[in-house]
Amino acid sequence: MDTDILIIGGGLSGLALAEALVTQGQSPLLVEGRGRLGGRIKTAEVGGGYYDLGPSWFWPGQPRIAALVERFGLTKFDQFAQGILSFEDERGQVQRGRGFASMEGSWRLQGGLGALVMALESCLPDEWVRLDSPVVKVMCRGMQSLQSSRTEKRLRRAVPSLRCHRVLVRS
Repeated sequence: MDTDILIIGGGLSGLALAEALVTQGQSPLLVEGRGRLGGRIKTAEVGGGYYDLGPSWFWPGQPRIAALVERFGLTKFDQFAQGILSFEDERGQVQRGRGFASMEGSWRLQGGLGALVMALESCLPDEWVRLDSPVVKVMCRGMQSLQSSRTEKRLRRAVPSLRCHRVLVRS
């Protein structure tokens, strides 16, 4: 398969880059090794509530995320920062102590940060996103391999080759 722009990694950076390129009229191909987009961001819905299982908040000093939140019309709210925190530790003991005061001033998203992932994903045509597509090797014409793994031989038959003019890798 040929593509002009290949984006490796479907986390927040890869999704935001793909959405920006689509907005500019480009047709990037985004490949993600996992079976879902979002990278470290994962939000679960349980009983009508949303629970972030990865990053949970963002700060006023993060203008790029704030701009995406505003552009997609997502609702942000202040992170709760008062009260007593209660949780069960790994030994099954209930612990109580200082709450989320260290997060005072940070923001959360209604629907969790996964709402931002879904908003970005909705801008990408399905055929421009490949899930369960681990990249095991990147080669430049006339150069040595930039990245390789020991599983390359095993995966070579399972993962098709792609040719592209530009490769963008999250770091």
